[in-house]
Amino acid sequence: MPLFGLTRNSAVMYGPKGLRFNTVAPGPIITGIEPNFGSQLAIERLLPLMQANVPTPANAAQLAASITFLLSDDGTNINGAVLASDAGWSAI
Repeated sequence: MPLFGLTRNSAVMYGPKGLRFNTVAPGPIITGIEPNFGSQLAIERLLPLMQANVPTPANAAQLAASITFLLSDDGTNINGAVLASDAGWSAI
């Protein structure tokens, strides 16, 4: 999680200068890219695992809403945070 440390360290070092550093940690996103498991065995093994506990994937607008919140005036008091925009994936 080096990116998380970089986010927090930058917030501490440069926050007093009025700069904000936050990270968005997205979960599954609907991209239109079709999964290629490479073999029938991979499909049989991986597909059930992916369907068991995977929260509903977000669309691009939902992820963008998380990002624009951090960039908006509503997020001015947030610095050094890691925002999980993952529909609960990180809670599993």
